[in-house]
Amino acid sequence: RLVTTPLPEPVPDTTTPELDALETETRTLIDRHLDDARDVAATTVASPVEVTRRNSRLVDRLRQARAAIIDTAMGAVRRAVPLGARDAAREAPPPAGTEVRYVPDDVDVHRATDGIDLRNDVSFIISSQGLRVEINPPGRRREEALEVVEQTLARIHNVTTTGIHRAYNRGRQWYAALFAYDLKWFTRVDERTCPRCRPMHGRVIASKERFSLREPDWEGFDGLPPLHFRCRCYTEVVRRRLFGGEG
Repeated sequence: RLVTTPLPEPVPDTTTPELDALETETRTLIDRHLDDARDVAATTVASPVEVTRRNSRLVDRLRQARAAIIDTAMGAVRRAVPLGARDAAREAPPPAGTEVRYVPDDVDVHRATDGIDLRNDVSFIISSQGLRVEINPPGRRREEALEVVEQTLARIHNVTTTGIHRAYNRGRQWYAALFAYDLKWFTRVDERTCPRCRPMHGRVIASKERFSLREPDWEGFDGLPPLHFRCRCYTEVVRRRLFGGEG
């Protein structure tokens, strides 16, 4: 069963304020974990020997930040699951008289985040940035070294935000499955809306199903938003009767 609805008019991107706040908080924390690397990158150097030493320290500081960054990223992923469930409950409250627990516990969160493991992603990014410094070392200009740090932050933020959104949508699916509610794809419509997400808007599936694409161009797509890196789409939880089905 497939139901589609027209795209809404562009609206301010405030549909999920708590999710957006979690994303911002996570980026801020990861940015702080990179402060030591940033301080090293900003060091003034005058000779080739000093450049080499600075670059070596830069790689060390990036590697030292890895564990803290992973803890922050995975913590945000786990927090996103109950956040998604709570938002879903506000959209589609439980049936009257329901006594079912509708906030996921630690076991539910663990199951929902199975497969959302950012450890390898973060480790790969830091390793590849370190390799970049070794192969194409920054010169005397501090801007070159600082670019390495900022690019590291941007890449980690990219995968972390995607992981957070994936966990958030799994929280919504977890809640919908409790009451056999449906999931409706919601595409945020503004100047940033991409052509891949636009036609997905309004599609409806049962909570235990997955959205399908003929030719998904991102291997990370698992049948729920996000559809690509930094995708802002999410699933709305809706009662089936709103679409003329069972009550």
